[in-house]
Amino acid sequence: MKNTFFAPPRSVASIAAVADSVSHFLHRFLLVSFALLLAVQPDVHAQPGQRRDLHDPYYTNQDIGELASLIKTWVNNSGPYIPDLHDQYFSTGIHKTNNFMPWHRVHIQMLEDYIRSTSTNPKFNQPDFRLPKWQPEVTPSSGDKIPPPFQIRASGGSVGSMNFNPTPNSLMTMYLDMLFNCGTNSDAGGFSDQMEGNYHNQGHGVVGGYMTDNRSPDCLIFWPWHAWVDDLWYIWERDCPGEYDKQDVNGDNIIEINAPGETWSGEMYVKGIVRIPNGVTLTIASGATIHFRESQYNAFPTRIVVEPGGKLVVFSGATLTGIDIFGDVSTVNPPDPVGSKYYTGWEGIIVQGNPANPALSAQGQVELWPEATIEHAITGIRSVNGGYILAQSANFFNNRIDVEILPQGKFSHASYFYQCKFINDLPLRDIVWESSPFDDQSVHEHHINHFLTHSSEVHIRLEGVKYATFDGCIIDNTFRDEHGHYKSVGIEANNSRYLVKQCSIRNQTVGILGSNTYPGSGQNLNVRNTTFDNNYAGIKLTGVDYSVIKENTFRIPAESTDPMPEPDPIPNPDVPVVPYGIYSDGAFGLTIYDNFFRSVDKDGVNAVSTFNRGAVLTNTTDLGATLGKRNTFTDVAYASQAQWDNSNLQIKCNTYNSFVNGIAVTSGTLADQGGCTNNDDKAPAGNTWDNLNNCIGNESQINKASSVPSFTYWAHSNKRPICVTSSVSVPPCQLVALQTSCEDTEPPCEGCELQRIVSLETQKGTLASGDPLLQMLSFEQQIVFQSEINELLEEDKIDSALLFVDNVGQVMTLSPVHKASLLLLKSEQEGAIASGTSAAIAVVPSADPLKTWLDLRYELLVSGRDYTQLTLAEKSVVE
Repeated sequence: MKNTFFAPPRSVASIAAVADSVSHFLHRFLLVSFALLLAVQPDVHAQPGQRRDLHDPYYTNQDIGELASLIKTWVNNSGPYIPDLHDQYFSTGIHKTNNFMPWHRVHIQMLEDYIRSTSTNPKFNQPDFRLPKWQPEVTPSSGDKIPPPFQIRASGGSVGSMNFNPTPNSLMTMYLDMLFNCGTNSDAGGFSDQMEGNYHNQGHGVVGGYMTDNRSPDCLIFWPWHAWVDDLWYIWERDCPGEYDKQDVNGDNIIEINAPGETWSGEMYVKGIVRIPNGVTLTIASGATIHFRESQYNAFPTRIVVEPGGKLVVFSGATLTGIDIFGDVSTVNPPDPVGSKYYTGWEGIIVQGNPANPALSAQGQVELWPEATIEHAITGIRSVNGGYILAQSANFFNNRIDVEILPQGKFSHASYFYQCKFINDLPLRDIVWESSPFDDQSVHEHHINHFLTHSSEVHIRLEGVKYATFDGCIIDNTFRDEHGHYKSVGIEANNSRYLVKQCSIRNQTVGILGSNTYPGSGQNLNVRNTTFDNNYAGIKLTGVDYSVIKENTFRIPAESTDPMPEPDPIPNPDVPVVPYGIYSDGAFGLTIYDNFFRSVDKDGVNAVSTFNRGAVLTNTTDLGATLGKRNTFTDVAYASQAQWDNSNLQIKCNTYNSFVNGIAVTSGTLADQGGCTNNDDKAPAGNTWDNLNNCIGNESQINKASSVPSFTYWAHSNKRPICVTSSVSVPPCQLVALQTSCEDTEPPCEGCELQRIVSLETQKGTLASGDPLLQMLSFEQQIVFQSEINELLEEDKIDSALLFVDNVGQVMTLSPVHKASLLLLKSEQEGAIASGTSAAIAVVPSADPLKTWLDLRYELLVSGRDYTQLTLAEKSVVE
């Protein structure tokens, strides 16, 4: 009853088309570069980079001495010891790969961080401090080219025959002339090779002495020298690669979109920060492909910034992607097959909210229409301060992070993702050596092994989010790193409230990883009708209160033979780290019911496990805590596991089929289970066992560790377990379980959705104007409304849906589009125009973007035309 949009397969033809367009782009650049080689050669000092020179009069002799002392201390105390690390990786070929420049940049950044945080000199401890560069081309007014404080080694060893006044050779001079005229190779692989062989290596050679040793970082001049090499990379990235349809014209790396806005179409190449200010809309036309310059390492980031009041609309079929600017891998000693490419990491979209203004029009907005695609970004979309995202059937392909929503302000509109795909099906590559000590730093850049291939880091990250909805989405890693060197999480959330409904989350290290730093009903998770397939951990929650996990399917790996990385250990020393469906630690008000758990092998085929876990509950101490009702566990080794303090937990009304332990209490305490009365609170536990009449093998229906105090398990007479640990008391109870024993005590509420909407409206009436809870309550009303409409339509109850719209319209304000759409749907299905259809369409405002679409559908009904008889203008409306 509803339209569903699916992404077409990523065909070889489409990939080839992209490759062809990139090839054409690089070909255009090479022609321009050849012409530039004929230009007049500039003076080498006419191309300032981003650093001061070591001989700059800005630095006094005392400053230079202090700087040398700081570098000496850092080198001697670096861990791992940088000269040894350099020797190790030099021997294994780092200088013969595209790692050459990034690896050195990482260490320069580490040194700069150390100097900023250690020095008291205002020339060195400011946030914008950059390590001064040393150029062998620069002759100071007096003294040696290499200042005396830099003529030594950090370790105190001999510098050998080092030349303190080196002269650049012809290879170095020619290289600089070519670089400053952008005559260097147009891709990073070739540029890296040219830089290394024609300039960097020659520089080490003309200095000589210990600077030619594999442990040359022990020489203090090594560091200002590599600061200059890094500056040359900066200059190349700033000035040289590529022709761009959009790039900055003022030298500030800003591409301003002016009022009222622009439309980008066809194939375009962009370099710089695209700024969409208040009142301006940037539209990406249907079918457009926009390539963005790599920005993971260079000093000129490329991203789209949607400021408060600005808007980005990406129409159906448009793609925002990177540029394969890296070209072939290093040609000196390629570690990958010839022709291998690197997908670039542009910075994606940043959408900014306005916490001081509740109006949606005051927020930055991003709309993604069906089959709009964002790919190859560091972060596909990042929402800041409540920036609004609406994505319908959009694609997020092969990004480090697909969506990140950061803490929202007082007035924040809930972002909504409907039937979107978050998929990683290609190896994501990075060009920094695996063991770089920078790997452990908490930065936005990700430094990953060059030789191994890697997956997305996190598909969706939520931090301090008031509400977000993921409805009918797919989160999947069809590409998997067989070495287990990545952390791939479906949804990672902290202090956030979010709904995950009718989604598919598969092939993740952790499907949903949730945590709260403080308790409360406003920070919770609602997961319904979602499939968790072959995730090492399905849902892991720490301190997430008042969450509902209902009617989901968990297909849990049967064994840990798959080389997937392990999730954070279950915090109990007597429990191994194993695959599991649900793990919760320290949550109040947790509801887990009507879920299905079963084991699967590495191919997704049903299997029997002696290893994995179903639901593991830790520190669930609140009154009324339950693992139930009606969860089914099939072929799961430890189906329900309780550990630490579960002094009020009830495990009841579940079905256990084929297990090692049905209920396992591995540590702490567990409350007495049920009672022997017909009172719901103290009714028998009501669990069902497939081995009720005979203990099969080593199966234990209830197993308690020896350290766990004894507890009582009350059971119906026809559901009495017989395979239990001796210290678990199972007293006789004559009550017989009926078919309805584990059903809800109250029948399903007819009209409860309307009652809920009325209740929320009443609650809104008690709040003062401007209270941020008003918006959240309104959004919850919309969720309840939309959920009921969808269920009625799935059951073909259009008349009931129309009645529901009328009833809700008497309680809260609804868009007239709802009723008009339903009446049109009724008319189209019945082949006759339903009463009131024309009037319902008439009240839809002309400004509503769906007005034209409704009018067209009505006209087709009246005229009897079908969709094959559309005019070109009408086809554009459909598109």
